[in-house]
Amino acid sequence: MRAAIGCRRSYFPPLCMRSRSCIDAKFLLSAVTILAMLAPDLAFAELARNLYWRGKCSNDWNNACNWAVDENTTDANGPVPSGTGADIVIFTKNNWTTQTGGTVLIRTPVNVASFIIAPSFTGKILTGTSSILIGSKSGGLRMGSGRLQIGTGTVFSSSGSITMSGGILSNSRKDNRMRLSGSLLHQGGALSYSGTILFNNNHADQTLRITDNRTVSATYKYAKATLSGVSLNNTAGTTVDDLSFSGATLFLRSITVDRGNLDLTKYGVNLSLSGSMVIASHAQAGFSAGAQTLTISGSIERGTSGYFALSGGTLVLNGSNRKQHIAANNTKVTDFTVTKTSSGILADNVTVLGTLTVNTGSTLAFGANTLYATGSSIVNYGKIYEQTGKIYHTGSNFVVGNSSYSRIDLFREGDSVYFTMNDLDENIDGTVADTLTIAVTLARDGTVVDTETVTLTETAKESGIFRGSVTTKNQAASSENGYLDYTKDANIAAVYTDAQDGLKNSQGATYQVAGGSSTASGGGSGSGGGGGRRSSPSSPVQGPKKTPPPVRRVMKETVKKKTVKEQRLERAKKKKRVKKVLKTKAQLKAEAKAKAKARADARKKAAKKRK
Repeated sequence: MRAAIGCRRSYFPPLCMRSRSCIDAKFLLSAVTILAMLAPDLAFAELARNLYWRGKCSNDWNNACNWAVDENTTDANGPVPSGTGADIVIFTKNNWTTQTGGTVLIRTPVNVASFIIAPSFTGKILTGTSSILIGSKSGGLRMGSGRLQIGTGTVFSSSGSITMSGGILSNSRKDNRMRLSGSLLHQGGALSYSGTILFNNNHADQTLRITDNRTVSATYKYAKATLSGVSLNNTAGTTVDDLSFSGATLFLRSITVDRGNLDLTKYGVNLSLSGSMVIASHAQAGFSAGAQTLTISGSIERGTSGYFALSGGTLVLNGSNRKQHIAANNTKVTDFTVTKTSSGILADNVTVLGTLTVNTGSTLAFGANTLYATGSSIVNYGKIYEQTGKIYHTGSNFVVGNSSYSRIDLFREGDSVYFTMNDLDENIDGTVADTLTIAVTLARDGTVVDTETVTLTETAKESGIFRGSVTTKNQAASSENGYLDYTKDANIAAVYTDAQDGLKNSQGATYQVAGGSSTASGGGSGSGGGGGRRSSPSSPVQGPKKTPPPVRRVMKETVKKKTVKEQRLERAKKKKRVKKVLKTKAQLKAEAKAKAKARADARKKAAKKRK
């Protein structure tokens, strides 16, 4: 003891100062205490052992003749794995046994520290109704070849991770459940699990990594990785309760989140569900994704306290002949697509930042909810049922114009006034040409004199462009007679009101009758869609006030009789052929204006003379 401890090395100076032997009672007590604390681990280290399957005598797991403690021995005489969770069982190439490439049958409960199937193993490991419990030592379950099939009623649990680089891992019943406290890392081989995989941990995040996850082909059943249900119940807390998806697009049947966060953002994985997603009503139960795509054939059911976030990503409903109930907690998505023959029903408000698409044969119903599509594009080949809900969309444009549907400001009596409304959210039935109505009025000096309801019809069944017209007439005003009619100049105002959200869009112009005094153009811009500013029709510009002409006095004028010579000259002029010169309307109008001015000047001159 003296040599081992050694005063000269001064490991414990205080002890050396007290005694020449450097042994203190307190030191001995501390050493005993430390050894006592290490005893369990030392005991485990002593009991832990590697056991190699040899299959020398049979295919029975519980036959000691099939096990060996030495990987290179030519003899196998046990022991059988103890079932205490201390043993590491290893399956390697067993070409010297009678069970080469054979089957291992597990008929009793198994509890091991680690389960290793080496790449050289070529056999099958089949379980019946027994349970398999794998610890976290040496990596949980590691599989490089062979086949491990979970049988009927088997309870499969691992407190470590499952790592696959080859082989086939499968189960025989869809009601089987695999419980993992670690991660599931598929890097190769075939993973075909039709039961439910429960991820449960209380101290760390977990990862589900799938290298190649697609639909199973009929000819090559285990060609790719296929999973069914995934359940998350991670009680660790908000910072370490994530289940992150990694690898290729993940195809699953269903997802249930009781507690924890199912995360697509960390590795940017897209998710496709052939069934539904259920999120419990718990503050730590949720689903989060960023720019990823969630394609779902079932419904999204979110509890009151749970959360669903697909901010900036794409939500695709592709159920076949089913009603997909979408309770998504007012989530924001870039694109929202209803495809195939699915029927989506909103149970929460949804905000679409990019494009809302309803494909042929599909429907989208709102219930009492709102779909916010401000500034986004709407493409509808199916049907949209707003019900008591509404689409909030401001990407529309309203034009009052000519037969080419180009904007003009002035209409004369007898002209047709053409209206164009570009409003994508009014294309609610993509199978037929929709219609909408606008209110068109004539007003003079702020008083409405005529009101007409004009129907606009969609130019194509999915265009979202609506057109119609009404004709003006110079006659006594009469509302709802199919004409805009009035005998004086007036203002035209066209107003469209969305029946669902009450938002309005308006446009104006000027109506002028023949001989009228107004030459002003109408005003008001209706672009900007529902909710845009309502444009007030411009007031007509009043012409100069007309001064009544003075009372004309009839004066008798003495007509001087023409001489014979003057009469002959006049007859000669009439007989003479004179070439007619055609004049333009502008020239005729100018001449008429000049004659009228000359007559007015003559009247003024005559009035001055009379004074």
